[in-house]
Amino acid sequence: MPDHIARQTLRLLGPPPPNWVPIRAGIDHDVVIVGAGHSGSTFAFALQRAGIARFSVIDAASDETAASLWLTTARMHQLRTPKSLPGPELGVQGLSFQAWYEALYGPEAYAALERIPRPAWAAYLSWYRRVLDLPIRYGVKLLTIEPGDGYFRLHLQSEGAARLETARKIILANGVAGSGYPFVPEVLAALPPARVAHTADRIDFGSLQGRRIAVVGAAASAFDAAATALEAGASEVHLFARRPEIAARPVIACADIPASMTTTPFCRTVSAGPRRSASVTPGRCRRRIRSRGRCADPISTSISPRPGSTRG
Repeated sequence: MPDHIARQTLRLLGPPPPNWVPIRAGIDHDVVIVGAGHSGSTFAFALQRAGIARFSVIDAASDETAASLWLTTARMHQLRTPKSLPGPELGVQGLSFQAWYEALYGPEAYAALERIPRPAWAAYLSWYRRVLDLPIRYGVKLLTIEPGDGYFRLHLQSEGAARLETARKIILANGVAGSGYPFVPEVLAALPPARVAHTADRIDFGSLQGRRIAVVGAAASAFDAAATALEAGASEVHLFARRPEIAARPVIACADIPASMTTTPFCRTVSAGPRRSASVTPGRCRRRIRSRGRCADPISTSISPRPGSTRG
């Protein structure tokens, strides 16, 4: 059913414009999009509708399930953005999450959603790529970008073999990886791999059962990791942050933090529900953690589970 709605919408929209970019000898692609996640897929659709046909999307992941973060390192139960926020459909409502979800489950089911469940968002993006027939190549890793005379040389690796391709333009849509690399404080980086992990890693939370866990940082992924560790049976989770206080942004409203978690002054309590009970107590950390050459005196937050409850 979602396919029928999408294809009918695209039929009424009309076919993509014919390619208008002149072909240049020695250039393989007019545009290469690095990353096949949410943003990369949206750029691909936008290029289609703009009449730029000679583009390619590459992703280092082995397949669609390993690409992006929604089924790998994202640990929230729901997306933090409102479900009505415009998305990759680019104004074409037959391609929206709402159209897809209602075609599968009905308008009442969509209306009942507070926010979009993370696995549903991943399934929607998979459908979006398929129904638009986006040219995505998985298992292709970008190693180096080398400037040429009005174009770029892309040194790629695919199936263990090196290859060279050329492109006029490059769109880097590789998410968090595009902003640098996972940072681990020097004092923690020296620990054995079994004792430390970054939230960008695929963490075996089952191995944390019964253990006391420290989370350095107080951004969204830190609270997600803390809650997931508690769900997996960790006895305690302590969060450390350099800032003297943590203020929640209203648009986020900490929707994925357990409602019964006492978070003042760090984060306001949100809607009630059958969630894991926990407590957060502000206090000073006993030790100083060196970060990026500076000594920080972080605040400490402790989260301990109470029996007989789960996080929604």
